[in-house]
Amino acid sequence: MIKQNIKKWRWDWEASCGLDIKVMDKRHKRLAKYINELNKPLKTKDRDRTASALCCIAEYTISHFEFEEQPISEADCNPTDACKKLMNSL
Repeated sequence: MIKQNIKKWRWDWEASCGLDIKVMDKRHKRLAKYINELNKPLKTKDRDRTASALCCIAEYTISHFEFEEQPISEADCNPTDACKKLMNSL
């Protein structure tokens, strides 16, 4: 889940967010990695690196959701409420 405090954001991958679809779980872990990579530029107030990291997250999130729709419907997968809430927040 996403853990937040004043000093940093972090998404610690938990099995409860898994869909039991290898390719999707791998992509979710990659998205978590990108989110976690924001910590350093935010901490050092490096605007260029922060902007670059945010662009990467935005682009990946868009392509991820486009990619995700078909495998989830084909697998007849029902994501948990926590995962739906996380997806909607992104």
